[in-house]
Formats: sequence, structure tokens, C-alpha cells
Amino acid sequence: MYFKSHPKMVYNGKDAIDIFHRVTTIKHFEEDYLFANLYDIKESETPEILANKLYGDSEFHWVILLVNNIINVRTDWPRDSRELNDYINSKYSESGGVHHYIDADGDIVDGPTPYPVSNYDYESLLNENKSKIKLVKPEYINKFVKNFRALIK
Repeated sequence: MYFKSHPKMVYNGKDAIDIFHRVTTIKHFEEDYLFANLYDIKESETPEILANKLYGDSEFHWVILLVNNIINVRTDWPRDSRELNDYINSKYSESGGVHHYIDADGDIVDGPTPYPVSNYDYESLLNENKSKIKLVKPEYINKFVKNFRALIK
């Protein structure tokens, strides 16, 4: 559904979709909370599952990705618990090892302090932050798609 709206081009003598044509989200949808809900992604919830649950059609997954500026679902979407553990174990030799230190205000500092942050806690926090997204309210999804199609051409 996403690429159906993109303009066509000729590449090597053949018609092709211009995948380099990109539109950023429409500002009033992003900034106006009448149009966008804040949402915490649940364990194992994919963009397709969420789009189907919210909009009744998994094909609207691209709207969720676009609104949240998610380019690569494998790195920008939160991992479930098993994937997160596998990722941490493959990235670090010690998941409980110290990643960095923070001071009493939560600021990162160079030297050891009483507040070490483990590799596991660091990656878990990054993953948790990825789970907080904006969603176009279901009653505005058709208006959003219509505006997107007008801008992408």
C-alpha cells in the first residue's frame, strides 16, 4: 500500500517505482494530539499487528512507521524479551558488566561512581524508549493517507 502511492520513473528502460521519493509526516498530524495518540508497544507486537488492531487492516503498518520515523524495523522497533536477551548476549561478553556510570542527577560521568549502569540495563532502557510511539487516531487514518498520497506525487 505504501509504494502504490509513489510516483513512477523509468530505470534502465523499464517502468519502476521511485523509492527515493520520500515525504516526512504532516506536521499537524505529528504535533496536534487531536490526531495522534501516544502508545506503548506491547511485547511481541509488530507494526502489522498494531495496524490491524487499531485500523482493521495490517496494510496500514507503513503509517505507524512513517509517523514515528522508523526506517529499519529490525533496529528501530523494540525487541521482545527473548530477542533483547539474545541481542545483549551477542553484543556484550558480560551482560551484567558496567556500560557506563551516572551521577546522582542521572548524567553520564567518566569515572566510577556509586551508580553503575550495566550493559543489560542500558540496552533495556534503549529498547523501552523505542516502545513509546505516536499513532494516528483511527478516525483520521483515511485523511492522513489521502494527504500523504497528495504530497508523494
